[in-house]
Amino acid sequence: MAFRCLICAHEAGRLLLHKQALVLARCQSCGFVQQDPLPSAGEYDARYQHVEGYCFDALRDKDLFLRRDERVLWDLARTGAKGPLLDVGAGAGILMEAARSVGWRAVGLELAQPSVERIRGVLDLEVHASGIESAPLEPETFGVVTFSHSLEHLLDPVGALRSAARLLRPGGLVHVAV
Repeated sequence: MAFRCLICAHEAGRLLLHKQALVLARCQSCGFVQQDPLPSAGEYDARYQHVEGYCFDALRDKDLFLRRDERVLWDLARTGAKGPLLDVGAGAGILMEAARSVGWRAVGLELAQPSVERIRGVLDLEVHASGIESAPLEPETFGVVTFSHSLEHLLDPVGALRSAARLLRPGGLVHVAV
């Protein structure tokens, strides 16, 4: 299937990363990075439901990621951001740990069951095994919603951003890193 940008619908993308089954391409018009080709909804759910790799790969460099995430959160706080924080695609929960260390309540959304179990069992933090569109969360609850290296994995990033806007308090911030 030919490349089609999920953001601007442009039909030309350039290979950015090929890692095992994951292939990422950058749109040559708007620069958005996304999976290419896009999996079906069923393939997407199966890919992330039981995968352990990316969670436990991140834990090898946990201290590095924890310091990076703490700096990001302190920078957001300097711009006026306040918790609670919703981390979409929480992975190993490192960003959630960073939020807790800077004094913010953190909630995560994660599809991979091994990651959900780690966040609940090891970190004792709230995490929902759900995508953002169907998350059991009240509107206007969060001060910050983060997509830390997760937006490019979603089948409907625009819909996810709309859902984030619904979950943000007035004046809240969305932080995206891809």
